[in-house]
Amino acid sequence: MAGCSDEFSRFVFISILVVVFGTSICAAQSLKKQLREMQENYKEFKEHMEAKVTQLEGHLLENKEIIDRLESKIVQLETKVQQQLNLLLSVHQRQNTTDDDQQQLSCDIISNVTNQSAPLIGMPSSCKDLKLIGHTLNGLYSVMGNQSVETVYCDFTNSIDDPGLEKWIGYNDVKFAPTYFYVQKNSSFFVCDTPISFEVERINTGNAMDLSSGIFTAPQTGVYHFSFTGMASFPTSWTFVYLGVGLYVNGNRIGMGLVEESNTVVGQNSQLILQSTLNLNLNDQIWLEIYYKSNSVYLYDASYYHYTHFTGSKSLEMPRLAICTLLIVLTCWPTSSDGASLSLEDKQQQLADNYTKFKESMGSKVAQLEKKIIELEAANVEHETKNTQLEEHITQLDESVATQLKNPHTEIGEDVLSKIVQLEAKVPQQETLMVALNHILKLKEVVGEKMNQLGQKDTQLEAKLIELDQRDSQLENKLNELQSVRELILKRVLELETATEESPIQTDSLEFLNRSSRKSGNPRTCREIHSSDPSLPSGMYWIDPDGQGVGDDAIYVHCDMATGTTSILHDSESPTNVGHCAEPGCYSRTINYNATGKQISALAELSQECHQFIVYDCNYAPLEFNNVPYAWWNDRNGDPHYYWTGSITDVHSCQCSVDQNCVDSTAKCNCDSISPTQLTDAGFITDKKLLPVTRLNFGRTHFDISSGVHTLGRFQCSGQVTISGIAKSCEDLWRIGHSLNGVYFIVGSAMMESVYCDFTKLPEDAGFQKRIGYADVKSVPTYFYVQRSDRFSKLNTTIPFDVALVNIGNAMNLTTGIFTAPRAGTYFFSFTGLAEFPTFPSLLFLGVDLFLNGNLIGRGFVEDEDTVAGQFSPIVLQSTLNLLPGDQIWLQMDSLLPPLNGDGITAVRRKKRMLPTKGVVLFDDYRHFTHFTGLMLEEDISQSI
Repeated sequence: MAGCSDEFSRFVFISILVVVFGTSICAAQSLKKQLREMQENYKEFKEHMEAKVTQLEGHLLENKEIIDRLESKIVQLETKVQQQLNLLLSVHQRQNTTDDDQQQLSCDIISNVTNQSAPLIGMPSSCKDLKLIGHTLNGLYSVMGNQSVETVYCDFTNSIDDPGLEKWIGYNDVKFAPTYFYVQKNSSFFVCDTPISFEVERINTGNAMDLSSGIFTAPQTGVYHFSFTGMASFPTSWTFVYLGVGLYVNGNRIGMGLVEESNTVVGQNSQLILQSTLNLNLNDQIWLEIYYKSNSVYLYDASYYHYTHFTGSKSLEMPRLAICTLLIVLTCWPTSSDGASLSLEDKQQQLADNYTKFKESMGSKVAQLEKKIIELEAANVEHETKNTQLEEHITQLDESVATQLKNPHTEIGEDVLSKIVQLEAKVPQQETLMVALNHILKLKEVVGEKMNQLGQKDTQLEAKLIELDQRDSQLENKLNELQSVRELILKRVLELETATEESPIQTDSLEFLNRSSRKSGNPRTCREIHSSDPSLPSGMYWIDPDGQGVGDDAIYVHCDMATGTTSILHDSESPTNVGHCAEPGCYSRTINYNATGKQISALAELSQECHQFIVYDCNYAPLEFNNVPYAWWNDRNGDPHYYWTGSITDVHSCQCSVDQNCVDSTAKCNCDSISPTQLTDAGFITDKKLLPVTRLNFGRTHFDISSGVHTLGRFQCSGQVTISGIAKSCEDLWRIGHSLNGVYFIVGSAMMESVYCDFTKLPEDAGFQKRIGYADVKSVPTYFYVQRSDRFSKLNTTIPFDVALVNIGNAMNLTTGIFTAPRAGTYFFSFTGLAEFPTFPSLLFLGVDLFLNGNLIGRGFVEDEDTVAGQFSPIVLQSTLNLLPGDQIWLQMDSLLPPLNGDGITAVRRKKRMLPTKGVVLFDDYRHFTHFTGLMLEEDISQSI
């Protein structure tokens, strides 16, 4: 029993040991598997979270950049809208100075500048544009730059992308309208804080100066120069007395001219000067005011001498980009159907409302983005917290497993550890197999995706082949159609050649076409064909009246080389019976010509004369009966006419009434006779503005004995409108032969003008010519600046000069001191001198007068009292004048005092001349204190060419 008991006990112990060992192994394996799975899950989760954080950071940066751009855009829009509102107020103050053509021109310019990638519409802005238009000849061209018209040299031998295609030369001084004024006073002015008005207008080109108000209004945005010279008159005073004149821009004083004296006597005068160069916007206003003055001091002037001079000119016309932008907002912005009736105030409010809505929308977008960023940041913090918690949990598990594995309380611990080591050794192998398996699965997915792509590509290629087969069939059908059309054209050509009964010239015509196409394309008239090759015979030729490469296709016409006449054929040249009908115009036939209306109009514009012969054979078929018209013809515009010869547009008549040989002396046409006999009316209609005849209408042929047969000749034109001298319009350029759109210079009424010519249109079409502005072109540049080197004291004698620093054009004669205008135009003159006084207890003075052809224009004057020897005072005189060729300008010293206001006795006394012995002279020495300068601002070029 004892043995059995021992054996049973050993069995139980072994069983327990096996169970414990197996359980330990299973627990260890299970724990290890869970640990590995948790490590893998953590690794994947960590990688996923890192990628998500990186993505969120990228989104955050992108959102920040978007917000920054939006904020910058909002600031820009606020600034721009404010500028536009200011300009809108400025435009509201204008009085009908901006017309539709200028607005459209502005829109064209801005569209062309801001949309370089769009098809070329409007004015060319570069040599690239000119090349796209079709220009091929190297040379200097004018293009529309960002600021003004520019001159560039184009080398069309280079490609469009070659930097050598264009070389910039410079800006052209092109002004939309010239602006010059020179005004004077002929009476004194006493009032403070009121614009100084003027009474004498020497020049006011552009009418920007209002004499009665004394206010100059800028007609365009640009740089303007102003110069004012006046003379203050002082009372008797032992203390300082003064006069200040301010220059104002839109009510803001920007400069001051001041003169002050002490110990003055009544009637003592001193000059004050003020000059300025300003950037002005459209409708800015400039005026002068007496800002402050002492009692009894005033701005002196008289009706003869004119001591007050105010002159100004536009030096540079700045780009009208801001105005163009505003005009686009007002005229190019899509509006509702009733938008055309909106007033300027409504348009302003509409613009403000649109901006407010846009700003609110942008603010909402920014708020949404900020909210999204806050949500993303919160999610990021939450994920980071979870990440930290998982890492702590895994660390705890690692510590727990290590503790259990190293527990020494069981005897089988070492065996368990050994088994675990063996299992761990197998784990890398299993992991390697899993990695390989994953690679195989991914490769399978990639291969499957590639197979799908190849299948789609194969399907697309099959569809493409089907499409190409269909296109090939279409091209074959098109080719067959073209061959049929070609056969019809050849058949028609043969018929026309047979009808004209001319000698065979097909070879000559083709030979000429080949020669002309190698040169400059089809000629525009038969006259040009004859001029290019007088040996060519009469026959059918191709011409292109509206210009090679533009407009409609060339037309096939008959050329009479003996006279140079061009004839356009139509479908009603043969005699045609009108049949029988009773009502006026009951018979009506449309005339179809072998040319488009545009080509016919172009031919008429190019030709000296055009005509069309019409014959009506009648028998008791009147054209007019009892003052009721039964027959008429329609012109190119579809309007009816009742005359059958010449160009008498308002009177029913025929050639027999002009010749006074109608069969019935009381009738105006032979056919109007009630005699039932065969009669004829024939005549040439000669008004080329109305021709050709597009429809014939006849009636009152319902009687059995009535008959009517019309025969309409071809539309024929001959001669050429000659352009004498330099072109004065785009129409002249078109007649000369220009056909490529571009900016051209033409001779205006007084100056050279810059225009844009759109030769895709005809002269009578809107938009054919768009005026850009006046061009500052001078046939003779004229500038002078001369000085003196010694004193001058001769009265009433031309002041000579001995130093010429500049005398371009040699218009100034130093010896005589006389300037002779070489050309008609606008000139500016400025004189500055220095009066030298001797010692004298009373009033001394010096006047310098400006003369034009012996007539006093204006005066500079200076005087002083109680002087000492060597005392000096400056004297100034400026003027802007319109001169004709040969007009002469010079300066003289004059000692005649100006009269006092309101003192007849003193006035008479002051008219006496100062004795030369008093010793007041125009001082100068080697330092050159005397300056006389002048220049031609603009030339009336029309009188020079």
